[in-house]
Amino acid sequence: MSSSATGGWSGDFPWRDLPGTERRVRLALEDAEAALRRSAARLRACGQEDRARRAERSAASVRFDLDEWPVARQMHAAAAELRHIPRVAPLADRVLEKVLSLARADRGNVQLADPASGALRIIAQHGFGAEFLDHFAVVDDDRSACGRAASRGSQLVITDVTTDPGFGPHRAIAAASGFRAVQSTPLVDQAGRVVGVVSTHYPRPYLPSARDMRMITRYAELAGQVLASRLSAALPAGSSAADARQRAAYAETAAAGFEEQAALLPDALSQAFLRAAALERRVQARYLALARLQDQHASFLRGWLGRPGKLDREPVFIDAVAAAIGMPSAAVVLLGTQRGEAAAAASDATARAAHDLEFVLGEGPAHLAADRGQAVRVAGTALADRWPQYGPEVARLGVQAVIAVPLQPVGLGAVCAYASQPALSEQAVLAAGQMADALPLALAQAAHDPLPSHGVPTLPLLGEADFPAVIYQAAGMVSQQCGCGISDALAILRARAFSAGCPAEEIASHVVRGELRLC
Repeated sequence: MSSSATGGWSGDFPWRDLPGTERRVRLALEDAEAALRRSAARLRACGQEDRARRAERSAASVRFDLDEWPVARQMHAAAAELRHIPRVAPLADRVLEKVLSLARADRGNVQLADPASGALRIIAQHGFGAEFLDHFAVVDDDRSACGRAASRGSQLVITDVTTDPGFGPHRAIAAASGFRAVQSTPLVDQAGRVVGVVSTHYPRPYLPSARDMRMITRYAELAGQVLASRLSAALPAGSSAADARQRAAYAETAAAGFEEQAALLPDALSQAFLRAAALERRVQARYLALARLQDQHASFLRGWLGRPGKLDREPVFIDAVAAAIGMPSAAVVLLGTQRGEAAAAASDATARAAHDLEFVLGEGPAHLAADRGQAVRVAGTALADRWPQYGPEVARLGVQAVIAVPLQPVGLGAVCAYASQPALSEQAVLAAGQMADALPLALAQAAHDPLPSHGVPTLPLLGEADFPAVIYQAAGMVSQQCGCGISDALAILRARAFSAGCPAEEIASHVVRGELRLC
């Protein structure tokens, strides 16, 4: 069997030269397709229509991979890239970009399905104005193309919205928005459940080719599985918070056991058991704080997912940290082995600007707390007394008080909170300490994730780190240009940002684009 007859199989794999391997793989896939179609027929005969449709979808996917192997490889590669996008909204943007390319369209949107009601809400769009977004902010009927695709669980095309009987309620907005045709394809998880819909729109009556439709369907299946996984990870009030509470319960049980044993022993022997009990109580408190954080983050996300349009910023875990501390702005800074910054996340523009000042100036609360291993709390005029450069500059941002608590172990980093009033409540200081205890448990997940292509670890619960990869990329380039180490290169970037009076990220971007040399 020649490679041309098989769509390029033998040119795509290292086992292409093994005698008979290609044929055996194809036969195995063909057998799988036949088995899935037989299964679908049996399920349908038993009245299990939903399961039958899922089996048919799986069979169609196998057939697509057989018939269109080079394209299928591209689909799988594109879907694999999605797994490196840690947040839902940028992921949806990437899915839409790919589908627009496959569909030969320049306008479209991605909607997420509400798990409870099934209503569709826009999370990403391209090419539409406010009137369209308001009209389709929430879709809970089956008159539109997206509503029908979601309710039927299958791809749907309206070749001309002006003649489609069911599209009547939406014809006016279609005319105002300038589209005559639309295709909608469900985004489904591995169990076949609809998690969203991706739609593309055309200015004239249009019917995509059968091949284009198959490609869109296949990519939507792969992308839907990634999206479903990301949505599951982004709503941690289920398994993650439950796991944290279970670990807290284990620690509570262990503490009670040590305390019972201590009560039965002489004082000279009981102290060791009481220390062990106190340690377990601290572990319990940390896991309970983590569970509360995860619940708060999930609450923010549900509110965001349930808000019509949802085109504003997606909540990240650091938002829950700020809310738990009870201060308007918060940041988490992680330090590397040589006290250089490895990553940081900020809840808002104020926290990000305050952190950037600390990075550029080389002084501030996060580094002081991490170096000393002690909490730092400074308010009012004491800011300038403590940090002659950082204090006045951060006050110009409207920050009048800061708290910084080191993460454990000492040197890992710090959690910081910023207030616009020159006073700090004891409750906020206590809450910041609880966050510092809980965050290392959450950040430990980073150790289990593969490094992205730029080599900078992502923070699974903090979302995309605000200390961006571009700074490390620029540091590597400056290191080559200047013949120095990375630490010195970061210092050079910091110095240029300070002298230019602009964020370090801006200087780094100019370096990466080749617009600026620092040596």
